[in-house]
Amino acid sequence: MGIFQHDSRSSGGCPLNNPVVRLAVVFAVAFAISPVISAQEPYKLPPKEVIDIVDAPPTPLVSMSPSDDTMALIERESMPTIAYLSEPLLRIAGMRITPAYNSRQVLSFSTGLSLKDMKTGLVRKVALPDGVKFTFPSWSPDGRTIALLCYVEGGVVLWTVDIGTAAAKALTPAVVNAVFGGIEWAPDGRRLIVSLVPEGRGPAPSAPRVPIGPEVQVSGGKEAKVATYQDLLKNAFDEVLFDYYATSQMVLVDIATGSIGKIGKPGIFDSIAVSPGMNYLLVERIKRPYSYALSASGFAHSVEVWDMDGGLIKVLADLPTEEGVPINGVPKGPRNVNWMTHKPATLIWTEALDGGDPKATVPFRDHYLKLEAPFTVEPQEVLKLKERAAGFSYFGTPGKALASQSEWKRSWRTTFLVDLTNPAAEPVKIWDLGLRDSYSDPGRPVTTSLKTGEWSSSRTRIGSISAGPALRPRATILSSTG
Repeated sequence: MGIFQHDSRSSGGCPLNNPVVRLAVVFAVAFAISPVISAQEPYKLPPKEVIDIVDAPPTPLVSMSPSDDTMALIERESMPTIAYLSEPLLRIAGMRITPAYNSRQVLSFSTGLSLKDMKTGLVRKVALPDGVKFTFPSWSPDGRTIALLCYVEGGVVLWTVDIGTAAAKALTPAVVNAVFGGIEWAPDGRRLIVSLVPEGRGPAPSAPRVPIGPEVQVSGGKEAKVATYQDLLKNAFDEVLFDYYATSQMVLVDIATGSIGKIGKPGIFDSIAVSPGMNYLLVERIKRPYSYALSASGFAHSVEVWDMDGGLIKVLADLPTEEGVPINGVPKGPRNVNWMTHKPATLIWTEALDGGDPKATVPFRDHYLKLEAPFTVEPQEVLKLKERAAGFSYFGTPGKALASQSEWKRSWRTTFLVDLTNPAAEPVKIWDLGLRDSYSDPGRPVTTSLKTGEWSSSRTRIGSISAGPALRPRATILSSTG
């Protein structure tokens, strides 16, 4: 190896006089000061007048009690904070999960709550912790209590507000699992069901540094059109993350005593509903196999009836993933399962008669079935529809209801008056119009509430298209006596 020597004579005896050396020094100085030049600067704010406009609180939202004697005025933030939007996100199973709260990402928080007495006009401010953020409140069936899911440092807390005193209290630590879980009131207005993070869950799993193998997806060998979704599962580790954040322990909380009792074992529960007679639970449980082509609402799931302690009474349906459902079609088997209004423990649901295929030629596409407790006999058919079921609303008079059907090819909707006590009676056609015919659209029926908790804030709507199991609707009670 040769040895290279520098001859300083060619540069006047000083290395810095060499043009190459001087250039290197300039670059060295530039790199030395570059962190100062490119340091991150704080956000530049517009004039105060613009800030005041942007930060002006929106008009409060309004929520009426079931008896319409109290109005909840719900203050909300104008927009989410940068700190919240900077929280790490998991984009899996068609959802965006915020690990810091074990919750779906929420982009519109409520920030304050006041109660207005509709008779006297008196407005009382509910005292909540400073800086608290919560989701939309949920009224108890008797209108005496409001439940809130409050987002605090480290998680989500269940709070309740007593309407008589306007006093708020926390009922759980910051361990509510808000990925699927919401608030489900029992008809007595004293107890509610909420999902918690399982005890002893441990730290979140870490992604393996080295893949354990290739990612392989195998088709079923059949041609099928599928819709596209965002944020789907991509690999086996995504499945592990979904299990970790979605698994919850359902509990029954007594708002008077504060006692918390476990219901069954932990699982991934899409929905839960208490029977009007408060003897049973209707549970939809997500299970493997998961799908890499659908969101969680299309995963394999079972529809089950439990007792109030979590004991299994009946598996109504054990359904596969919905990857084979045709475009504009519906899955096979029971869907939109719900407790029947005016009955202590009777299930009612829809099933396709055309295999879920909208292109099939059949005399009837859907029918409604019901099954009474103790759920040991065959279900009874109560209504057949020539087109796809598209909404069901009960009247205050037991047995009377409005049932809608939707024809996909014509974009057409028809609504019938039906008598559930007499399945042989011919349905009476009430409305028959195109889905885009706004001038002839009769609108939505006026609704009221029952003591069992079925009330007008439900998701069932005349003319709405029946959705999959993840959007199982509750009943709507029409105020007319029919």
